[in-house]
Amino acid sequence: MRSSSESPNGVDECSSSLVSMLQSSNEVADRYLLSGKAAEGILRRANKRGKTLPPQLQQALEIVVLHGGRNGK
Repeated sequence: MRSSSESPNGVDECSSSLVSMLQSSNEVADRYLLSGKAAEGILRRANKRGKTLPPQLQQALEIVVLHGGRNGK
């Protein structure tokens, strides 16, 4: 009988391979990147509507605004 901590049929190997591919892929098309202006608009609208964004999203948007987003554009 298999221990409950063991993964069936090599799932660990597959998931770690997927993680490594995603982490090493630095090539992202510009159309998938958020501009600083777009991030600023999201923050502005959330604030105007009295909405609280999830903390990680809030922080990510603020970073994009500070650094210009889309490779500085």
